Amino acid sequence: MPNFMMTDMATNHFATLSETHIFSGTALNEFRFGFNRTQRGSDSIPLIDYNPSLDFNPGQGFGQIRFNENILQLGQLTPLGNSGLRANDTALNLFQATDTFTLIRGAHSLKFGVNLERTQENTNSLSGTRGEFFFNNLEELLQARPYQLEGTVLDPSKSRARGMRQTLFGWFVHDDWRVRQNLTINLGFRHEFLTDPTEVNGNSGNLRNITDPAPTLGPAMNLSKRNIAPRVGLAWDPTGNGRTSVRLGAGVYHNQIAPRESTNSDPYAALSYVVANPPTYPRLPANPSPSARSETTSQWPIDTPTVIHYSLDVQRQLTSTLSARLGYVGSYGYNMTRTTQQNIRIPRILADGTKFWETSFPRPNTNYINIVQRRADTVSNYNALQATVQQALRSGLMFGASYTWGKGLSEADGVANRTVDNGGSFVSLDKDDPGLDYGRSSYDQRHAFVLNSQYRMPWDRYLTGGVVKALFGGWAINGIWQYGSGMPLNVQTAFNNSRSGQASAADRPNVLPGASNNPTSGATVGCGGVIPGGEKLRTPNRRFDPCAFGLPPAGSWGNAGRNTIDGPNWNQVSFTILKNTALGESRNLEFRAEFFNLFNHPSFGLTNIQIFSSSRQYAGNAATISTTASQSRQMQLGMKFTF
Repeated sequence: MPNFMMTDMATNHFATLSETHIFSGTALNEFRFGFNRTQRGSDSIPLIDYNPSLDFNPGQGFGQIRFNENILQLGQLTPLGNSGLRANDTALNLFQATDTFTLIRGAHSLKFGVNLERTQENTNSLSGTRGEFFFNNLEELLQARPYQLEGTVLDPSKSRARGMRQTLFGWFVHDDWRVRQNLTINLGFRHEFLTDPTEVNGNSGNLRNITDPAPTLGPAMNLSKRNIAPRVGLAWDPTGNGRTSVRLGAGVYHNQIAPRESTNSDPYAALSYVVANPPTYPRLPANPSPSARSETTSQWPIDTPTVIHYSLDVQRQLTSTLSARLGYVGSYGYNMTRTTQQNIRIPRILADGTKFWETSFPRPNTNYINIVQRRADTVSNYNALQATVQQALRSGLMFGASYTWGKGLSEADGVANRTVDNGGSFVSLDKDDPGLDYGRSSYDQRHAFVLNSQYRMPWDRYLTGGVVKALFGGWAINGIWQYGSGMPLNVQTAFNNSRSGQASAADRPNVLPGASNNPTSGATVGCGGVIPGGEKLRTPNRRFDPCAFGLPPAGSWGNAGRNTIDGPNWNQVSFTILKNTALGESRNLEFRAEFFNLFNHPSFGLTNIQIFSSSRQYAGNAATISTTASQSRQMQLGMKFTF
């Protein structure tokens, strides 16, 4: 941000105590205790003197001028001012105690263990008090026409300092059973859970029912305690000669929801609010209307996100230096988290079962405008074929090549402000039906290939003289080739066409009859008088054809799926020439010439996924790319002397 600086000060302290007790040659106990303390303070301060009268909120410091997420992601305009997320001070204490007992009985190697973690998180946050005004473009900024204001009002009679406390309990049993000389079976069972997070002074709560007038004082979340995780594995040498291995495994894994992920705001010391088309720019309203209040909360109770992982792997030693591996990996996740806006307008259900909105329709809770909720009710899956070839050093050559062919599907990919930049809005389209967002995960990369190699020049053994060796000996070349197919793009209407009242619009357009939902081949057909026909697709000027999509009638959602369009590929080669010159037995001089993106191949950056403007017209810059994800070709020379 021009003329503003982010400050981030942190200190870390770590201490570990361990004790290993050998009872016998077949019985061993390991105890560990650890203490971690992390303190961090962050803020955003101006680098120039400015008139304090410019503060949006007098006495709090200059706030922030922001633009819609798509403009920010494309790098067309940057924020100006102090981040609305600062200032923050956090001190985290983590106490950990683990004990593992190992017992060997015949063919069984047994392990029993317990784990205890106590978290103390102390925070003091002024987030939101400076205010953030949002604009769609530079023109609206110059005209002083923000489309949204976000801010926080503090209660002067209450402290915003909070001390959250939470404990993790876990225990496990595990058995490595050597059935035969060439066959081992692994069996395991784990149970772990987090206690509900509490605040030391009782100043935390949760909006347990969406229609509640205020949060209920108490724990910020009600977490599941039934987190059972069995595991099974197999390692088999079918030939018995140590050249082939088959590994098979499956297990259940839980992603515990930590206190800081509860997303609950602080209803007992601050009031967050959102104002659409604020009339008070450049000032925050002195007394925000109750209808502008916003709240963040968690589903009550909330299940633990769970993933079942499974894999099959076959590895073969082909020669003394060459090996190959072929494997299948997969996973299925349930109770995965997503972000919803629960206080959207109540729709009318039409005869065909679709939803319809008018701006006059009421919201479920008239005490708030926005209620952002963390929920754990979505699914995901991933399946991939993985192949690897590894050549150890032989005749001066070594290399490794890996290829993954995979597919990831999900109903949601994260709960932060955005997951990955290509994914657009992070909010579910329908709070009541996450299945409408089931499609390619924002992380779905179908093809990924990496080749790395090194070759030492073969003529060293023919060099005899000292000077000749110094000039012509020790040369080698390295190379890395990386290729990845594009992440999917999620086209959007760019505004709340459905009139549902979502603050972070997730609306998608219609796929026009006869058109593809992945229109990245051929040329544009032309539409709206702003997108000419005949433009070649899969270029920075037009990654896909916006004319394949149409704007749904106002008050309704479009039929386009989530993440249906292929994004730009990544393709880059880097190359190194190096020379080692021995200067005696213990000294060496190394010279390197490194070429990054050797062929200067552009890998393009983020695509404008917003098809329409708020005036309901096609956007002329839809599907365009203005940045690159790769750097241009660079060369650097280096020399290192070791002794």
